[in-house]
This record gives sequence, C-alpha cells and structure tokens, in this order.
Amino acid sequence: MIFKLYQSAICIGEADLCGAPQFRFCAQDSGEWGPWAPVAPPFGAPELVPLGFDLCLIAENVSQMAQFFASVADGETATAPWGRRYTRRGDALLGRDTKFCIDLWFDGGQPFAFCAANLNCTYVLVREGMEQKTVLAAWERAGVSAPEHKAVFHGTEMIAMRDGVHLATHVWLPEGTNGPLPTILYRTPYNAMMAKNHCMRFVRRGYALVMQDLRGREQSEGEFIALGSERNDGSDTLDWIAAQPWSNGDVGTIGASYGGFVQWEMAASGNEHLKCMVSQVTGGTPFQDLPRRGGTLMCGMLPWAAMMSTRCLDLKSRERMARDDWDEVFQMRPLASIPERIFCEKVATWDAWMREPTDSFWLEPDWRRGLGARVPVMIESGWFDDDHQGSMSAWDVARNLPRDKRFLLLGPWLHGGNSQRDSHGHPLGNDAIVYELDLYWQRWFDQHLKQRNMGFAAEQPTRYYMLGANEWRTSDTFPPEDFCTQTFYLGDGTLNKAEQESGTVCYCYDPRDPAPHIVDPSENEMSVPGNYREVEQRSDVICFDFPVTQELEIAGYPEIEFYAASSAVDTDWVVRVTDVDEAGNSIKLGENIVCARYRNGYERAELLTPGKPEKYALRLGWFANRFAAGHTLRVHITSSAARLAFPNPNTGEPIAQSTDCRKADQTVYFGGLYPSRITFSVKD
Repeated sequence: MIFKLYQSAICIGEADLCGAPQFRFCAQDSGEWGPWAPVAPPFGAPELVPLGFDLCLIAENVSQMAQFFASVADGETATAPWGRRYTRRGDALLGRDTKFCIDLWFDGGQPFAFCAANLNCTYVLVREGMEQKTVLAAWERAGVSAPEHKAVFHGTEMIAMRDGVHLATHVWLPEGTNGPLPTILYRTPYNAMMAKNHCMRFVRRGYALVMQDLRGREQSEGEFIALGSERNDGSDTLDWIAAQPWSNGDVGTIGASYGGFVQWEMAASGNEHLKCMVSQVTGGTPFQDLPRRGGTLMCGMLPWAAMMSTRCLDLKSRERMARDDWDEVFQMRPLASIPERIFCEKVATWDAWMREPTDSFWLEPDWRRGLGARVPVMIESGWFDDDHQGSMSAWDVARNLPRDKRFLLLGPWLHGGNSQRDSHGHPLGNDAIVYELDLYWQRWFDQHLKQRNMGFAAEQPTRYYMLGANEWRTSDTFPPEDFCTQTFYLGDGTLNKAEQESGTVCYCYDPRDPAPHIVDPSENEMSVPGNYREVEQRSDVICFDFPVTQELEIAGYPEIEFYAASSAVDTDWVVRVTDVDEAGNSIKLGENIVCARYRNGYERAELLTPGKPEKYALRLGWFANRFAAGHTLRVHITSSAARLAFPNPNTGEPIAQSTDCRKADQTVYFGGLYPSRITFSVKD
C-alpha cells in the first residue's frame, strides 16, 4: 500500500504502510529519490523532522483508523486510541486540540489521505492514484507553473551593502530554463537555509530563488539590531538581484512576521524592482505593533530579543526563549539592565529599544511613510495574530490599490497560523484550517511575475473568517461593504446605542499587582483567545456590557474614544472587546494599549495633569465575530496587561530606567461633556 507525500503539490516522498512501514525521501531540490528505510521516531525519517510532518503517528496507527472512523458519528468529537482528538465531518476526521493537526480522510471506510497545513505549506500523504480526491486537484485546476525543473544551488555570495557590510546571500536557479528569470526573495533573521525546505517549490516551478540572512545573522556581517537597516539593505539586495545575468529584474518577496516587516521596508524604499509581495502575519511599525505599541514597552518581546541575541538560531538561542521564570524576569528593574542580569551580557536590540519613542531611531522603521502603496500585495493575518496591528497597518497602505493588486486573507489564526482548530480551550471551528493557503501564494507570484491570468480579477479580493458562525466569507474590502458603522456609548457598567447621562467609574491601579494578560511568554504567542472571566472579577478592571438579544455580527476594527483622568502624571490604558457566553466565559476578540504621555502622538511626551480628564483614541485589533443571542458584547478597561506590556510605574520617568512605582487612582468618564464611545462595523 504505497502512499505519496506531497508538499505544496510537489511529491517529496513515498511511504509503504503495509507490514513494516518504510519511507523514502525525494530531494526537494534535485527530485532524486533516496533509499527505502524503516519508519522510525521522531517523525518517521530524518528528512521529515524539519517539516514537522509526523509520519510515525500515521504509520503506527493506520491499522486502527478504519475501526475508529466507523465508531464516530458525523458531527461527533471523540478521542482516538492513540490519544488524538478528532471531529468527524462526512468522510473526514478533522484534528482537534493540538497545535499541528493531521486530518484523516476516508474512502469506503478506509483511510486514503492524511493532510496537515501550516503557515507556509500543506502536506498531503495520499494513497497512490487517489490524488484527485484531495486538495491536489485544486492545484491542477488553478493552472499554476508546473514543478518541472530541478533546483540547482548557484552558490552563496557575500554581497556588499551601501555601507560596506556584506550579507550572506544564497541563490538557487531552475535547471533547463532559457533567458533571465523572475526572482523570489526571502530575507530572514531566522537562518535562511532552514527555510530551504519550503522555498524550493518556487525554483521547481521556474523561479530564481534568493535567500538572505539579515545583517548580523548567521554568516552575514554587521550587528543585528531589530528594526534597523532593513530598508537600505533590502533595496540594495533588490538592485544586486536585478544586476545578475540570470535575473529579468522583476522580484517578488515572501515572508512571515519579521520576514513580513522587511518586505514592507523594501516597499517603503520605492525600489522599482519589487513587483509584488506576500505579506504573512507581518511585523508592523514600532508604535502600532511591536515593540512599543501605544508608546508602552511590550515585555512579550523580551523572550524574542533574548533568542535573537545570539548570531545563530541554535539550541542556545532557543533555550534563552524557553525559560520557565519569565514572570520573575519581567519584575526586574531597571528594565534596561535585564539582559546583563540574566545573560551576563548586553543585547544590542534590547538596548536600542530602551530609547524613548521621541528618539529618531524609531523614524526609519515606520514603513507607512514610504512608497509601498504601489506594490501589489497579498496580506495574510489572523484574528489572534500578535502582530495583527502590523497587518492592519499593511492593509491601510494597500486597501486603495486596484482590486487585482490587493488580496486580504484573514483567518481564525494565531501568529503561527493555519495549523489548529482550537486554542487555549476555545474552539475555532472545523474550517479554521485552509489547505489552499500555499496555492494562493503560488497563484499570486504567477500572476504578477509571470503575467499569467490566475483568476484574481474574477474573485472578491478579501476572504475572511466569521467566528461564531465558523465560516469563510468574501467581500470587496474590509470592513466588508455590507457592514455599517454603529456607535455604542459607555454608561454605568453598560454599552448603549443612546448617549448616556454623565457619570464616572473609578479604580485603583497598582503597578506591583498588574492585571494579567492571558498568555504564556515561552509559547511565543501574545494574542491568544484567552478567557478573561476571572480577570474581570478584579477591582481594577471595569466592564461595559451590551446584552445581545438577537444575533449580532461585527467585522472590522473597533475604534474607541474615551475620557479618563489619573492621579498620576503618566499611566497606561488597556481596552479589550470580549464575547461573553451564558456561562460567563469572556473570550478576548480585539484589544489595544496606550501610554498616556503619548496620547497625542509620539513626537513628544505630554505628562498628565493629575485629576484632569483627557481624551484617548484607540483602534483595537480587527476581528469578525457572530455574537449569539444570549451572549454579551463587552468592553473592559484596565491599566495593565502583565506578560504583554511592562506595567507603567505611574511616575513619569522613562520606563527603561525607572526603579520606583506608585499607585494611581483612575477615573473613566461617560456621558454629558465626556461622551465615551466605541464604534463597531455591524452587519446591515
């Protein structure tokens, strides 16, 4: 019983699951087959370890699958004898309650295919001859470039940047092509060669591939300081590619997180060779996203900065992130000294981030000031992506492009993206995983780099997932055009469609006892769909509720204007929107944070006059959610988010150097002269 393993619709292996299971790998570059070998832990074969596809799980349990499938009713969720949980839907068992789901597909009651997706690609292990019953058929129908070339390594070159620093740049070319080629550029701080496994597909389909380690990373010269140098280095790299004899001068880029940020920095340079981008869960500008969102300092970025403090992404760097004492580390003061105290050395990125928002260091990473609006872009993000503000800024830049030059894909995903149907005990729905995500990327490149008609003009350029309904929808833009703005006014513990009589709500904020932000720092996810039920019982969290009596759909980014005073000269404000069910579970949807001294912008700090009401305006994270009848639409306000942002000490001192803190009496005003309100995009 031979099964073929496909990665992004390219065959990379075969498995014989009869008797003693065996596997042989097909090299992703040359297409040459290796020898058969027994399936063995941890993933079945050494070549599968970097892919994360667990062939062992399948091989060890395939004999039990038909019986288990028959025992599960359609729509039922059950635990298999091998410990994994699945929901049956028709002829499939869909993986649940794990970060990386493997779905089981059946034909005539027998397993014939196993599918797993992630942010970068989809894997399909399918019985030979049954490929057309899987997502592989969609690739064939799409008519994308065929994987008909071998990938030939052209070498690693140390290319010079304008300041003389040389960056390690790895080049692959498709064998048997004539004439100059379009190029896919992948720039990363995470070891470019580690991404070879999911980037070879582009070379196999007729593109030149350039993968580059950023300044100060791996073999590249210089010092890595996150957010620095990316615009010039990216533009210089584009010019170098265009000057090569194998290049036709047209370059497309792809990358996630920081790999998205570097793309937008390239776009901001206005370089003419950048023809299109695939922006995945992109990092944003420093004050809208990370590390200084709203002028605060995001403590959730310290584990990342620690991991990136070594030149190479290795065991040492990962150990720096995977500590079990981050809560204790986050309490060390002053903040600027933390790396020296826990690692006995400075961290250049952390030192740079200690600069106040008014420092000129922060000007260059604001790619919204550049020329990126002219570059065709596909933007992918998730409602629970901790870089969601980055993708929101990207959409601000791209939303007015012609329809065939923008595509927005918004799923129920975390930053890791497209691999799970449940997070922190919260179900995201059977359709939370999209098998065709990598097909979208391929179609985009073929459309804009090879001028092939990939059908985007006939599609709605926005595809988004409606939580609660747990279904995908399409629209021309986002917020969707069939949603309209509706204002809700804050009242005495209530949200109301009518303006309210004047009043106040007060609480005391103690930086030594900050309200929790639900997250595990070592998980490297800072925006999970956490349940804030217990947090909202605290005296320093105030809630405003709108009981939902009939189904209510909201899709967009809520914008809140509220009036508040503090007894301190500086403080923070945190606002969240949650969906509260009949049992009182309060699931976070959108949120944001602002440091009071930067309420009027980041060009200058303006301390508060104690007791004086000030107006604050925040755009919360985007989401699409159906609130069921009987649920409650809730807005809560507090002044801290432990594990997300370092607590504001309320002293007015620069947070990086502060060692003291004091309590603050906070007052939120509503009604009359202070009409605190929040606007949502609500379904007509």
